[in-house]
Amino acid sequence: MNIKRKDKKIECYLENKRVGYIDYSIDEVIIASFIYVEPNHRNTNAKDLLLEELMNMSNELGLKINATCGYMNKFFTRNHPEYLI
Repeated sequence: MNIKRKDKKIECYLENKRVGYIDYSIDEVIIASFIYVEPNHRNTNAKDLLLEELMNMSNELGLKINATCGYMNKFFTRNHPEYLI
């Protein structure tokens, strides 16, 4: 799987087909508003790769994450609270 950042999205591709993405915007923090993985790829590591790239972006930019998406908020609260505002 390949991860790409473009147009305020982090996208996950498998064989040139997008199988998942995170929508985000950047203000004073990274606002992570939505994560989606195609149903037939939910038991793969696509979600993990997307979240890892979001954390990489946070580290690169020196910005915290405001996870407005319920799933991502729960993930970061439980596993990586140091990234949250």
